[in-house]
Amino acid sequence: TMLGFAAAVYFVAVPLIKDIVYSLEEKSVETNLNNILSLIESNYYATEAYKKSVIDAHKRELKNIILFTETYLKNKVQQVADGIIGEDQAQWSALEELRQFRYGNNDYVWVADYNGYFLAHPDPKMNTEDFSEVRDVFGNYILTPLIQQALEKEEGYHTYWWQRLDSDLPAEVLAYARLFPE
Repeated sequence: TMLGFAAAVYFVAVPLIKDIVYSLEEKSVETNLNNILSLIESNYYATEAYKKSVIDAHKRELKNIILFTETYLKNKVQQVADGIIGEDQAQWSALEELRQFRYGNNDYVWVADYNGYFLAHPDPKMNTEDFSEVRDVFGNYILTPLIQQALEKEEGYHTYWWQRLDSDLPAEVLAYARLFPE
């Protein structure tokens, strides 16, 4: 009888214990996977928040640089109004000096007219060139959206791919444009 009882316990208990252990292991794996998923999601959201903060900081930097440039240009307009220099001389010297202006990592300020012609660009080949239809490597217009935003809202941001002055490879560029009718 003892052998029969042991055999009965074995045939009933072992499968039951086996099912319970497998169920616990399955729940443990599921919990671990959920924890890993939560970590991945939180890292994704943290990365996206960081990316947004970097872009926002870059936008503020661009805007400040253009506000500084605008102050410089207003000074030229005031010099004309005060009779210190002529309008043609002020415009020529302002555009010539802006072509030399650099900040950050060899970044620069450029000036374009409402039709998409560069008036001041550090690359001499680009000055007086029509860029209204020029697109980046992904087919995005370069100047046209900035000009439209500036005309409609007096300012705007636009992202496109362009090669830096010191490189042949295109890089993503965030540009800021501001209307300066004077």
